[in-house]
Amino acid sequence: MDRGSESPLLDGGRSTRTKAVSWLRLSAALLVLTSIVVPAALWANRSHGALPGDGDGAGPCHCKASDMGDPPPGCITRSENSTYDGNPLVERFRRYLRIRTDHPEPNYCCAVAYLRGIAEDIGGLETMEVSYGKSTYKPFLIVTWRGTDPGLPSILLNSHTDVVQADPSNWRHDPFCAFMEENGDIFARGAQDCKDSGMHYLEAIRELKRKSFVPVRTIHVVYTPDEEIAGEEGFESFVASEQFRGMNVGVAIDEGGATPGDSFRVFRGEKAAWWLTITAFGKSCHGSVMLQNGAIENLIKSMNSIMAYRQTLLDLVAAGVDDSSVASISPTYLSAGVTTATGYVSNIQPEQASAGFDIRISPLAPEEGSDILNLIKTEWAPKERNMSYEFLQFGETEVVTVVDDSNPWWSLLKNAILESGHMLQEPLLASATSDSRNLRLRNISAFNFAAVSNTIDRVHGVDEYLNAGIYLAGVPVFENIIKAFSSFS
Repeated sequence: MDRGSESPLLDGGRSTRTKAVSWLRLSAALLVLTSIVVPAALWANRSHGALPGDGDGAGPCHCKASDMGDPPPGCITRSENSTYDGNPLVERFRRYLRIRTDHPEPNYCCAVAYLRGIAEDIGGLETMEVSYGKSTYKPFLIVTWRGTDPGLPSILLNSHTDVVQADPSNWRHDPFCAFMEENGDIFARGAQDCKDSGMHYLEAIRELKRKSFVPVRTIHVVYTPDEEIAGEEGFESFVASEQFRGMNVGVAIDEGGATPGDSFRVFRGEKAAWWLTITAFGKSCHGSVMLQNGAIENLIKSMNSIMAYRQTLLDLVAAGVDDSSVASISPTYLSAGVTTATGYVSNIQPEQASAGFDIRISPLAPEEGSDILNLIKTEWAPKERNMSYEFLQFGETEVVTVVDDSNPWWSLLKNAILESGHMLQEPLLASATSDSRNLRLRNISAFNFAAVSNTIDRVHGVDEYLNAGIYLAGVPVFENIIKAFSSFS
């Protein structure tokens, strides 16, 4: 999940229809024409090993059994006498965590092969691979549990298989060994974002089938590539496809977030993400010249203006304004200077200097977006000061899912969580973005939820972890949710 800060959402009401715009987006028609939709069984036959997921991968790529969760050479995987040693649910989770799906070269083939193997081991489920990669095969996995009434809108359980990079030298334990400490804490990239949810879905279905539960509505479990890099060839393309339209989705669960306390959090919407780069241009000359309005000086003027505006937003929150209705601006990178093989040159003034910002616009205060656009044009990157700007991502006002009694899906979700014995906070608005924004834009109720409490949120951070006991406790929560959603007629 592309995560920012999170904040409580004010009282619900009617959702607002809006649109999202991305500079990266291709036309939906082209994506449908170029997509690959092929049942997994047509690509390759796969032999099973001792654990579900062993064998050769499907699709136009190959995966060795050793790449599907076996500890890499040199990996230390657990402390002695760990409380959860040998627990099959924990071991399946840890194997998934070890599959290297980190960018820039995520191993999607092995992740999909492993998950498909688990689905086949459960039995009674259909699997299909779908790819929308233009030059590289980037497989989705769709696992389907058919309901008794296929005419009813279906249930979608979504998670992404890719994770962000992690530098092992900064971690307490190697982020790709899924080391488990004696108390059950599992350290791994993806433990919270969001391989936990992906495994929770399948383990909950396994348990429901063991109990002979039969769903009325069809359930689709979807494993998505490229969420961490904006999803142009991932979920964004998928929801524009005939494959998705044929699924007739009525409600969706997507990745959520860990909470440090006992209660769970549900997100019903997101702030729109604007990724802005501003660039100042100037004359290149010797560093000894007291040049006026050079590129770096020009950029500093803009930076000062942006940070002053940022302070007004911080002041609003400090004064008690709910930050779910306040925009946010964070500087993310600076680029300037002339370099050689030995580093920066101190006696040359550069021709240009750039800065990047992550801006989030609240759907509860879209007027702030208009104000910021005006400031970009007039103060932060005006042409008159020889400046330019570019949006790497530009989302206009987001849609929010209704969270009151007028939306039966919200009532079902809330009651299922409470009946599992857990407390629930008021619905939240996330500063992060996730794949679910694409569903809300199509007026599909979508809830971001993770059954993870009493856990420090370390998404995208060092020492991301999840305790095995907390993970196991999430399975019956998803059992309740899936049973409630799929029984609703």
